[in-house]
Amino acid sequence: MKQFYIYVQCRPTGEPFYVGCSGYAGRVYRLCGRSQHYRNIIAKYGACNILTYTYNCESENQAKVYEVWMIAYGRAQGWRLCNQTDGGEGTSGITPSTKTRASVAAANRRRVWAAESRKKLGAAHVGNTYAVGCVQSAQQRLANSKRMLGKQYALGSTNRSRTGQTWKVSDETKAKHVAWWASPAGQRRKLQMKKHTKEK
Repeated sequence: MKQFYIYVQCRPTGEPFYVGCSGYAGRVYRLCGRSQHYRNIIAKYGACNILTYTYNCESENQAKVYEVWMIAYGRAQGWRLCNQTDGGEGTSGITPSTKTRASVAAANRRRVWAAESRKKLGAAHVGNTYAVGCVQSAQQRLANSKRMLGKQYALGSTNRSRTGQTWKVSDETKAKHVAWWASPAGQRRKLQMKKHTKEK
């Protein structure tokens, strides 16, 4: 069963600036597909200095109801939210038709990147530039530490949500992780991690 949740992202001062809901665990940490106002806040404070709080919901409908309520409550409290809507909408649960997927795939295959564009994209992904220069406060480090307790993201860990559901990483997923680390991309990532450790 898919786990839906709402999340609140806050400035380093603790003031919330965005309320969202999702059924994808990584959405809260993704910066793509966000408004310019949202990206400006991230650029101002640094991605590693943003505080994030999540709350598991029993269903997608409950997550949307909570999102609408939280946005309304925050605005009433004077929070400077960058949410452009009242919440509760979105494309969650929509499955594109075969025709739509085929047209999108065809459009992507026709796309030809210029040599200069490919070079810029490659340079943008070289090295660890995502959190360079970010210094976390003691409060942020403590919040991150509490969030990671229980090794929730470790292979083989058993997790329990607030709804009482448990799940475990499958052998197939473990095999995929092992295969990826053995791939050229995984080897490059290992070298980057070693280099980053040496620099510290």
